[in-house]
Amino acid sequence: MAKKSEESNSNQVYSRIAAVRDLIFGENIQQYNTEFSDLYKKIENLQEETRKSLSGSVIY
Repeated sequence: MAKKSEESNSNQVYSRIAAVRDLIFGENIQQYNTEFSDLYKKIENLQEETRKSLSGSVIY
């Protein structure tokens, strides 16, 4: 029974957080998520390019 109570509390907390998020960001949240996802991919690509570039360089 304690587990069900914990799950219920967790769901309530998540619902409250989601409500606050929706109030702050409104309908634009999906657009923000997409833009951040694109930025993360660009950062990862730049990091990989930098690693490749540095591994190809030999310092004497």
